[in-house]
Amino acid sequence: MAKDVPSSTRARLRALLEGEIERLEKGKPSQEAEDDWWHLLELVDGLDALDGGVVPAIFAPAKYAKGAETPRLQMKALGFVALLRRIADPAAKGKKKCYTADKAQMLVADAYGRTSEALRSWEKTFKLKCPEELMKAEMGVCYLFHNQILRGWPSGTEPLFRAMRGAGQELHKIQTKAEESRAAAIGKSQGKK
Repeated sequence: MAKDVPSSTRARLRALLEGEIERLEKGKPSQEAEDDWWHLLELVDGLDALDGGVVPAIFAPAKYAKGAETPRLQMKALGFVALLRRIADPAAKGKKKCYTADKAQMLVADAYGRTSEALRSWEKTFKLKCPEELMKAEMGVCYLFHNQILRGWPSGTEPLFRAMRGAGQELHKIQTKAEESRAAAIGKSQGKK
C-alpha cells in the first residue's frame, strides 16, 4: 500500500494541475496566462515522467557548485553558535557569563546574512536527518578555535567573527550561483516553446 502513495498523490496533483489548465484555457487570453499554461503543462509532463521512472529536470534536485557545500556551511554556522555558547560574553552581567542561545544565534545569523529563524530551521533539519554530522561540525568549529578558547581570547573574538563572516559569504556565493543556474535553466526551457 505504501508504494501507491506517491502515485495517488501525483494523480491528485495531476488532476489539480489539469483543472488549472482548463481554467486558464477558458479565461481571458494574456501573455501571463500563456506562460502559466506552459508551466502547468511542464509540471503535468514531469509527473508523467516520474510515474514512468524518469526524473525530469523540473523535479531534479538542485546542484550546488561544490557538491555538499551548502549543508556543510550551514552546519558550520551551527558550530559557531555552539562555540559562542561556550565562551565568555564580554557584555554579560551576573552569573551567566557565556553567550545565551538567542544572542549566539543572532550574532551568527548576522555574520551569515540570515535570520535567527533560518539557523533554527537548519538546526531542526540537521538534528532530524544527520545528528552525527551536526555534532562533528560543532566539534570541528570548537577544535578550530581551541587554542584561543584556552587562552581566554587574548586578542579578542575578532578571529572568530571574521571566520563566521567568511563562511557566511562563501555560503551566499554558492547559493547565488545555484540560483543563477536555476534561472538560466528556466530561461532555456521557456525558450524552447
